[in-house]
Amino acid sequence: RAEFYLLSTTLFWSGTFVFTKFALESTDPIFFVTLRFAIATVACFAIWYNKLRSFLPGSLKAGAILGALYGIGFLFQTWGLQYTTISKSAFITGMVVVFIPATNYLLQRKIVEVVHAIALVVATIGMYYLTNPDLSALNYGDVMTLCASILWSFYIPYLDKVSTIHSSHKNFSEQLVTIQFATTLLLGIVVHSIVYTCDLHNSIHFGELKTTFDTTLIVSILYTSF
Repeated sequence: RAEFYLLSTTLFWSGTFVFTKFALESTDPIFFVTLRFAIATVACFAIWYNKLRSFLPGSLKAGAILGALYGIGFLFQTWGLQYTTISKSAFITGMVVVFIPATNYLLQRKIVEVVHAIALVVATIGMYYLTNPDLSALNYGDVMTLCASILWSFYIPYLDKVSTIHSSHKNFSEQLVTIQFATTLLLGIVVHSIVYTCDLHNSIHFGELKTTFDTTLIVSILYTSF
């Protein structure tokens, strides 16, 4: 059942690359991430209202840390997708599996097993042929996406760690997800405010600060939010 859930997550997540790329024709990356996780956060409170009345101390701390890694990663990835192709973004994001053995060792002192090392090599080769990225010339967007991949390589082992510790706590998963989304929303608001206030979008290759709520953007926001 766990593998089925993860496979389903990957299936839905793969669609976000396409929808996000389309959305960036109508808005800037940080506003997109902010609006996306604003809707996601509201949805969590609406669906899990009874489970969010009283937050566990452990969920607040873990959710904030995970949310920072998760949120900054999404900001980098969405930012980078402005300047790279969907296939290159998907491949570089998928490189997280290559970094995880190192970050998992740093966080949990877990040494990668031989069978897992072989699986990593096979998975990386498979991702390359599935996405068919043109890696002949790495650009600004690729570097941003790589930063996201590195951040998420810390996110996944830490998620494994806190989930194991709090596995017996009722409502922990729902609270953890909600706090992550809320943290990402807060990061988006702060970053977007700084870029607007200091007029930094040209100097940091941010793109135009304009938004047009057309059908493509609305559909993309709804898909990636929910």
